[in-house]
Amino acid sequence: MSPRGDMAKKGTFHEALAAVRAKHGVTQAELAARLRLTRRTVSRWEQPGNPPSSVMLSRLLHVVNAIDPASARDLARPSGLPDSASCGG
Repeated sequence: MSPRGDMAKKGTFHEALAAVRAKHGVTQAELAARLRLTRRTVSRWEQPGNPPSSVMLSRLLHVVNAIDPASARDLARPSGLPDSASCGG
């Protein structure tokens, strides 16, 4: 299986974000603290139809990249993100 195998199966941003957190044992509260946000904001991102803004996505990808670069790349690619929020990295 490729390093991205489990993430590639996830089709939407909210599923991918939850999978990254679960894979690395990071709680919503811990991720929120790293982003200086509330846990509720991270929770909303993990619900269908509530992706972060492009600015917050950039911050999120920076934090996830520090945890696992491959997961950050995958998180930037799944369907479900508005075109304006995708990162061309």
